Amino acid sequence: MIQPRKPVDSDPLPVLSVCHLEDECLLDGELFPLADLPVRLVERPPGGNDWEQIPAAIVATDDPGALVANLDRRFSRQGARNFMLWQWSLSLRPATVWLGGETTSYEALTPHVSWFGWAARRGTFHRRGGARRYIVLDALNWTDSDKILDGYPGRLVQQMGRFAADIQRFCREQRMRPRLTAASIASQLLRDRRFWPSRDRRKVPRATNDRVREQLPGNHYRLLALTRAGRPAKVAGTVLELDQINAHHAAAGLQGFPASDSLYAWGRFYAPVEKLRIVDLVADISELEGEHGLLLALVKGAGNGDPLVPPAVTHAGLKWRHVWTNELPLIAECGGQVAGIAAGWTSNVIDEGLNAYAWEAIQQLANSPPARRGWLKQALLATYGLLAAKPRGFTQLNKWGEGEQMAVTTRTGHTLHGRLRRTAETESETCNVIWRGLIESRVRAETISYARQLRDAGRRILSL
Repeated sequence: MIQPRKPVDSDPLPVLSVCHLEDECLLDGELFPLADLPVRLVERPPGGNDWEQIPAAIVATDDPGALVANLDRRFSRQGARNFMLWQWSLSLRPATVWLGGETTSYEALTPHVSWFGWAARRGTFHRRGGARRYIVLDALNWTDSDKILDGYPGRLVQQMGRFAADIQRFCREQRMRPRLTAASIASQLLRDRRFWPSRDRRKVPRATNDRVREQLPGNHYRLLALTRAGRPAKVAGTVLELDQINAHHAAAGLQGFPASDSLYAWGRFYAPVEKLRIVDLVADISELEGEHGLLLALVKGAGNGDPLVPPAVTHAGLKWRHVWTNELPLIAECGGQVAGIAAGWTSNVIDEGLNAYAWEAIQQLANSPPARRGWLKQALLATYGLLAAKPRGFTQLNKWGEGEQMAVTTRTGHTLHGRLRRTAETESETCNVIWRGLIESRVRAETISYARQLRDAGRRILSL
């Protein structure tokens, strides 16, 4: 069962900005050289230059790998102060690495620094008893965007500090725990009591998510103005590009989502599609009024070569197609016909939680200053991405601990040696691929419908 998250009122953490490009650090408005950071972390020099140790903090940096590698060389050697209590943790995430000019690829685990600090005692990392934990924000690689920091004033070291402080401020405003990745912020929003206040809700079965994931629509692209070889290209004097504002939030705000407590699979959903026959039809489309979800249907295609139709009706004759319930009106408009249903993953009970979240997200974006809007948009959209997250295990590399010894190299070429820890592959409790598919299919249907309206009004459609 998915339990609503309890609101959290957390004390603000100081923000330490560490900039390797500018070779300096910033803490509470005070600039000091990067070379002084190890001393500021653990020592209190005597005399007039006495300063307090830097407490547990959020560390925003342009190179997390270099930061931890340099500190590790300083604090992990024999004789260093509390060297056996020094600890760090890297998450190893799967990524596709391309070779040979992007002609071949392989799957690899790429390291991402999570935190570093000192434990209260060996083998533990409790916050009490003198432990200090510094959580790390990779400021130049927030969802792979290098423009996030442009909205904040000052030099790079100041921009990173203001960016990290803004993320923490947003999390505290939403009564969430401060988290420094878009996915970890989004995962808390999918359990928020403001949107799912009353009770626990059932997790969607993994088998359902696995089956539906294969039918996700994705973003719909179609290039219509192709030039054939040997023919001159048509030149348009004026081209107008239209964008759907807050397309996914608007779709999620208006779409009816089947409640996971009553979502069920029915019909011949176990049978391979290629072996289905007309006798396998178990329902007529007229019997599914009020149902929301995914259908396996026998569809008569439009068969007229029209490019502005949904993929389910591009063929001629009768074929088995997976159809999302919110595309049924468009299928009929395009000349397609659903002859019958063989299976479905649907419910006629509506869960309004995601609708409430979508409208709240639109309000948050409208009321946020431009600097915050630059990163908040990605964090709020990440909730929809998490709905279809694939099952995976978590792999961590820790300085100390049990597990096999392993060395990893960061993106900037710094090598760290630690102990590998793996967890079994699991699926997130909030995973609900049906919801993600309904959002994508609604956006696709709206795109195609609007393009058809423009074409009927005499406009030439170049691409979707």
